[in-house]
Amino acid sequence: MHAPRHHTVDPVVRTYFADGARHFRLPSLAVRMIAADGPMETYDLPMGRPSGDLVFKLGSLSKLVTALGVQLLAMDERLDLAEPVSRYLPWLPQQWVNVPGPTIRDLLLHTAGLPRGVFLTGTPTVAEIVAELSTASADVSATLQRGLVKYSNLGYVLLGHIIEMASGEPYEAFISRRIFARLGMRSAGFGSPPTGLPFAPPHQLTCFRPLNQSPFDHAEAPLSPAPAPAMDLHATADDLARLAALMASSISETGPPPLPPAALARLLGEAVPVRPGLDAGAGMVFARRRFGRIAVEAAEHFGHSAALYLVPERRFALIAMTNRAAAAADLFHMLNAVAHHRLLSPAPPLSHNPRAAERIAGVYRKHDGAALRMTPGPACLRGALEGEPWSDVHAHGDRSLILSGGQLGRYPLRLERQGDAVTAICAGPHLFIRDGVAASPPPVDPRAGIYENPEVGRVAVFKRAGTLFLAYSPMKETRLRARTSTTFVQEDGPFPNEPLCFDPSFQQMRVANRQFSRTNESY
Repeated sequence: MHAPRHHTVDPVVRTYFADGARHFRLPSLAVRMIAADGPMETYDLPMGRPSGDLVFKLGSLSKLVTALGVQLLAMDERLDLAEPVSRYLPWLPQQWVNVPGPTIRDLLLHTAGLPRGVFLTGTPTVAEIVAELSTASADVSATLQRGLVKYSNLGYVLLGHIIEMASGEPYEAFISRRIFARLGMRSAGFGSPPTGLPFAPPHQLTCFRPLNQSPFDHAEAPLSPAPAPAMDLHATADDLARLAALMASSISETGPPPLPPAALARLLGEAVPVRPGLDAGAGMVFARRRFGRIAVEAAEHFGHSAALYLVPERRFALIAMTNRAAAAADLFHMLNAVAHHRLLSPAPPLSHNPRAAERIAGVYRKHDGAALRMTPGPACLRGALEGEPWSDVHAHGDRSLILSGGQLGRYPLRLERQGDAVTAICAGPHLFIRDGVAASPPPVDPRAGIYENPEVGRVAVFKRAGTLFLAYSPMKETRLRARTSTTFVQEDGPFPNEPLCFDPSFQQMRVANRQFSRTNESY
């Protein structure tokens, strides 16, 4: 795979992305697809408005370039991934130095037992990092997490300091010189985007508030700075496509490779198991599909989202970015569908219509009697709460649906099945049981409610099918595994193995070293 050549368009793929941008309310969408020996395919939406030169914030894709920077220094023999972090950062608190202390590899793979980190904006000082680590070490759960995958922005902040110590350069200067300049990523950088290039204005969600009938009642939000090594990268779609193309091939057919193939191979090879079928890597996760092993990162920033999708053994890459918060799952869903369409033979059709719609059609009721109706329409499945007009129903992966309008519009509707039969539809905590399926009224859980932090915003706790959930947004949920009646661990979702605790009265909740207060509202 050589440097991506512009530009072709597949009308079927363009229609699919255009429909997706409309279904998921993406203000703008920039997608690049690179396949072996072919020109790069470019999809900038909405139609007629070029997104190729728009600069987007890429959130946790920053971790990918940080991890690549670490691998480059390892190739230079300037650091060793097996060495303890304390060798490079002597100011670490003693509790994090004791044998066996976390290694550089632990930081890369999120297995150091570090907290996620409260640093969402700005660049933390060494004193602030030490204070955060000292606070975390007082929590017994911190030591229990070492060796398990526990997502940590703070770990990548530490890697930024290690890059500076090993290279003798500021983090941003090293990454720009060794990665961006060599790949021709002219608009890539950190902090405020460069002048002269249009910046995609960020759009934040407003979730878990009264009269907010849709989580997509979003408005433009201010651009917030963030720690560079963890979440502050910005770039255009063409910039990110250059990195994705090289990672998917590790070779260059037009001359010497701009980055050492061995460093890219090591980046794609470092991984630890999270659960069956899913491994955590350095800035990516890995899974298997029928067409090969995929390397994926779906990232979010304050008002932006981005996704990278690689199939190295097929020398195939997809990237997407949008200026809407909490859209990473939407982007991944579309990229995954396009990859299956392009790489499988025969190619499955590209469509936002749910499969086996006739099995979904029916009437579903909450225990208070409210009915959700699903019926086949002339072009697609349609759905509505009783008393509302019909809305189109779109697929969101294999087990979720999206209603285009109404009170439940844009919320993920998750399908509960017994064999091939759909028995219930869940919209957050709201469980709609298919008529004719027996079910008992759900018990009231004293921990369920909406909790608020003045800096982070609102989150929701609710019980569904006997399991307690934490929702960072209606699109981002995680199961909670109980340790006691007041302490839990996030079982899956974006932050596996991260602890959560309630006070005995269930009026306060602590997550990621942040305190949330219970509101008087319910989800």
